[in-house]
Amino acid sequence: MNFRQGLTRRRLYYFYISVVVIILGLLSRSSMITPWLPLSVGDLLYATLAYFLTSIILPAQTKFTRAVLAVLWCISVEVSQLADWGLLKYARQTLPGRLILGQGFLWSDFIFYGAGVISAIIVDIRMPSWIKAGFLENEGPVK
Repeated sequence: MNFRQGLTRRRLYYFYISVVVIILGLLSRSSMITPWLPLSVGDLLYATLAYFLTSIILPAQTKFTRAVLAVLWCISVEVSQLADWGLLKYARQTLPGRLILGQGFLWSDFIFYGAGVISAIIVDIRMPSWIKAGFLENEGPVK
């Protein structure tokens, strides 16, 4: 297997995990499950998703680089909640806007973003060997 095939296999792995995380995130916001789950679970899953989406886009980057980019994305979205710009305000009135951009700034969210990215890195480290096979033998910058 060459380097390009390894990247494709890795991207598919990250895509499938992202789909699972999206489903779990939507379930965490559903009315029948929400009473038993704290809202912070959604923040944790949001950061986990940010890491895996970053991994789909930049699979050859180091885990550290992908983690930093995911955390920066989450922080940017959280800080944007302090702004009262017309377009952002309008977007947050829609369901997709609320899910992607959130609503209401909370300092505590930063802790859960960190925990979500750390959780994603653990899953990434535990990536099955058959996905790594062929990719790591030609591995350059990925660690």
